[in-house]
Amino acid sequence: ATSKNLEINSDSEVLTILDSEIHPELAQEGLAREIINRVQRLRKKAGLQATDDVKMEYQVLSDPEGVGLADVLVSQSSTFEKTLRRPLEQAQENGAPSAIIVEEEQEVQQA
Repeated sequence: ATSKNLEINSDSEVLTILDSEIHPELAQEGLAREIINRVQRLRKKAGLQATDDVKMEYQVLSDPEGVGLADVLVSQSSTFEKTLRRPLEQAQENGAPSAIIVEEEQEVQQA
C-alpha cells in the first residue's frame, strides 16, 4: 500500500521516510488510551484505589465530529478491561442508578 502522506528528510548520511497517514486502527487505540486516562483521573479524583471493586459505566452523549466514540468503546473493550482491571460498561438509560461515587461529563476529541 502506497501512502500519499510521506514525510521525507535527509542529511549527508541518513534518509528518513515517515508515513504520517493516520490509520483507523491506530486512531482507535489512541482514543482508547485517552479514555483510559480520563477514567483513571476520575477514579483518582474520587479517591478510589486501583484495587477498589467498583462498576464503571459510560454514556456517549454526542459525537458531532464523527470521532467514533461508541465504536471505540466497543471495539477496544478488552483493552479497557485489561488496563482498568474491570469492564467499562455502557450505562442503561432506564436502569435505576446504584450508589454513584462520582460522575463527570467530559469532551473527548470534540465529541
